[in-house]
Amino acid sequence: MLDMGFVDAVRDIAKATPANRQTLLFSATLEGKVLEIARQLLKNPARIQLADNKEQHASITQQGIRR
Repeated sequence: MLDMGFVDAVRDIAKATPANRQTLLFSATLEGKVLEIARQLLKNPARIQLADNKEQHASITQQGIRR
């Protein structure tokens, strides 16, 4: 939601909740603008990372759908 244009809505929701709230964030990728926004919204976060984000999967190719 953060990288899909809902940043302002997420910030508004965070402002409307109590300061002692628990906020959880799940992401397949956490880098760039999304990471920056997450740092602003989360307080003392614990990060659990299952794989190195620099790992490239050369055997995967992306193909468009032809109609």
